[in-house]
Amino acid sequence: MSRRLELEITESAEELKALLHQQSEVKLKERVQALYLLKSEQVTELKALGKVLGRNPSTLYRWFEGYRARGLVGLLELGTAHNGRARAIPPAVEQALKQRLKEPPGFKSYGAIQQWLREEYGLQIKYKTVHQTVRYRLKAKLKVARPSHLHREEAAGVDFKKKLPRRLEVLPVLYGAEDPALPVRYWCYDETRFGLKTIPRRLITLTGTKPLAPVQWQFKAFYLYGAVEPLSGESFFLEFSHHDSDCFQIYLDHLAQRYPHALHIVQLDNASSHWAKKLELPENIVLMFQPPYSPELNPIERLWQHMKDQLSWVLFSTLDSLRQTVGEILQDLIPQTIRSLTGYPFILSALKHANI
Repeated sequence: MSRRLELEITESAEELKALLHQQSEVKLKERVQALYLLKSEQVTELKALGKVLGRNPSTLYRWFEGYRARGLVGLLELGTAHNGRARAIPPAVEQALKQRLKEPPGFKSYGAIQQWLREEYGLQIKYKTVHQTVRYRLKAKLKVARPSHLHREEAAGVDFKKKLPRRLEVLPVLYGAEDPALPVRYWCYDETRFGLKTIPRRLITLTGTKPLAPVQWQFKAFYLYGAVEPLSGESFFLEFSHHDSDCFQIYLDHLAQRYPHALHIVQLDNASSHWAKKLELPENIVLMFQPPYSPELNPIERLWQHMKDQLSWVLFSTLDSLRQTVGEILQDLIPQTIRSLTGYPFILSALKHANI
């Protein structure tokens, strides 16, 4: 169903009716008639108005843009012929589409955008026109979506970002009061799995050529536990054969021993191994949990993706060969690359606010 057309018409229905009778030129008369039908509420939707007047909704949009800008003068000004055909998607609708494309859910296809234009604005736009507008004018394209948990709360993520500066001010006082001069470092921690199963990614081919790549379905794997410091680009990784609280305890102990002369605030997710009752946190480590089901708040996720992009479509015959390649990728990582990947503005801003 088309939505109600929002247009503020300053003239009364009687004034528009009188003006309608004064018009002798058909092109001007139908424009005034459009306003009269809307003002008198005989028609409320653009699609219905287009049917009454026998006009394409995009044409009606151009009329109303002139009215919004200059009133009746803008509406009734025919002007000279356009250089080339007017756009099928009016500028106002294109701007609304651009705003809609900024929302994370996006659209499933260009056909879905066609349907949205039809239902919201009553516009029947050809598929080719939609594709050219979206892909080349608005610079939007199909992307692989990040899976989002059904119970993820967007408000919790917003609140986490908002309160982070204050939390970073308070935590060092609570946990480092005995030594006010103790440096404070902020780490983003996570674990990821590296296995023999092929990692798929997009491939570039010519139009009409379907990409084809071999895959293997072996499920042997190891885990990499890691933390990155967005401010400095420093990192600390350990390999484990599996994922549980015992391995997490070992990792925390090694992190605390590696950097003994600092208080470490570690941002991490809510995995059960991170909440185990038997965990004994080192004295210089403070865990700060991000909201549930919100991996997008942890910048180390981008580092994992960066590493796995380099492993895509590579067929490893053994875990040792995979382990060697992962080790080489880690050795090639430099602080500048890590800072570029993990320096989320909301984190860097909070650290600056807290003088960390």
